[in-house]
Amino acid sequence: MILRFLPLAFLAAAGCATVPTAQAPCSVKIDFGSYCCGVDGETKAAVERYLEGARGVASSTSSAWGREGESTRCVVTRTRADTDRIYRDLAALVPPTARRGPVTIVTADGRATPNQTQR
Repeated sequence: MILRFLPLAFLAAAGCATVPTAQAPCSVKIDFGSYCCGVDGETKAAVERYLEGARGVASSTSSAWGREGESTRCVVTRTRADTDRIYRDLAALVPPTARRGPVTIVTADGRATPNQTQR
């Protein structure tokens, strides 16, 4: 008799589980890569300093994904104008020649910084 109601109890418990909310898509995404010996720490620090005081940033999160400091920073902006300004400002911080590893900036609408040349 108890076994007959076990599947119903399981379904009822599963319905009570919390469902994580989806994060807003990145308005601006910054990838810090590495060729072999770590990321461009100087550019990464400049980007982080900029984002700390930038107007129009609703949220900013970082996810590490590599073994040499590689990471992705996701910036959610308040308005399209904020996205445009932040993208332009961040793109100006990225040197045309990669110091240690590539730094790529991409917007949700597909704009991307040009590929850096390797030293």
